[in-house]
Amino acid sequence: IEAKLEHYGSRVQEVAVTQKGDLLCAIVVPEPRWAASLTDEEVETAIKRDVLEPYNHTVPQYKKIMSVCIFRGELPRTKLEKLQRYRLKDIVEGNISAPSPSAATTLQEPDTEEYSILKTYLEGEKKVKVRPTDHFETDLAMDSLDRIGLQTFIEATFGMQVGADEINGFPNVAALALHIRNGKTKMEVEEIDWNRLLTQDGDTTGSDNEDYTSPLMPVWAKLMKGFISTYNGLDIVGQENIPTDGCPYIMACNHQSFMDAPVAIAGLGMKEISNCFFYATEEHVRGTLRRTLARRNNIIIMEMSHLKESIMRMAKVLKHGKNLVIFPEGTRTRTGEIGEFKKTFAILAAELNIPILPVRISGAFKAWPRTNKLPSPKRVRVEYLPIIRPQAEQEDYDSLAARVRDAISNTK
Repeated sequence: IEAKLEHYGSRVQEVAVTQKGDLLCAIVVPEPRWAASLTDEEVETAIKRDVLEPYNHTVPQYKKIMSVCIFRGELPRTKLEKLQRYRLKDIVEGNISAPSPSAATTLQEPDTEEYSILKTYLEGEKKVKVRPTDHFETDLAMDSLDRIGLQTFIEATFGMQVGADEINGFPNVAALALHIRNGKTKMEVEEIDWNRLLTQDGDTTGSDNEDYTSPLMPVWAKLMKGFISTYNGLDIVGQENIPTDGCPYIMACNHQSFMDAPVAIAGLGMKEISNCFFYATEEHVRGTLRRTLARRNNIIIMEMSHLKESIMRMAKVLKHGKNLVIFPEGTRTRTGEIGEFKKTFAILAAELNIPILPVRISGAFKAWPRTNKLPSPKRVRVEYLPIIRPQAEQEDYDSLAARVRDAISNTK
């Protein structure tokens, strides 16, 4: 990753990549002559626009740089010129600083009502302090659901359309606020009505948007179960908790490895498997053939250009009596620990009154960590936990998601 980022030599002199929470952070030493007359905020904005955005568009989610730290100095090295990676965390946390150029100043916040409304919304959703220079992906770590929410909020509050896939194209929050100021048709703050969005019978079809139930899905699932049982050894526990009343449910699983999908449904019967739908991001189904096979085999494709429609298709599947298998972490664990649960599944469950079947997968991380190309023969276990039902107005989406995560995390 560092080598790829350093190819942008007109902007970057040196890069060190480290971990910030569960995200990748790039410590960027800007090219001195180019950055000499620019403030840190101006350098940061340019790096996000000219370096990180082009890079992020070419790599899978787990390789994306979601945070950037501008460092005007020499990165810490040993006498043999090797990077002292253990000290990078201190740079990110501000414990090691470098002198900023005399031109550096702090960008003043816009005093417009549009910016104030947008900032208040973002701080409420992301639970962080929002700066005018913040980028939606690299600073605020907005995922697909966040962008759908923001898109819907802008439409309801300002009466204008901004595509969810367009949002990351704005260099910062201030730029989007200016775009809204110039294009709004009204200004009346409205809360996002997820219930109306998910229960409406909108057009979710198109050349790439039909979802099919494949008779081959149960066959594929049983073959994979047989392979994993033979090669790894597979323990299946708690099958009595799997609903048998024919009503739809959301299966929420922790995400440890490539084998999680077949492991998650290993305890289901053939008919139950045929009623299960998965979803996949576009980066996992690139190419016409792969997309066609995915759509015809119980997979809903999350299209960046049609994010709202993708969420509505998941709701459509549930409303038609099918089940949905979701990995709320959004990506495979890096450490074996369970990460933060994104709340997409909680919104669907709460607004459609759908029960959640928590599924705990263990052993798969050791059998096939993301750093290995092939699995090793280590035993895997899948446990179906008691059903969790939304508590109507007694809890919000985040609380419901946390309740499911806590159930899966509890190893007692």
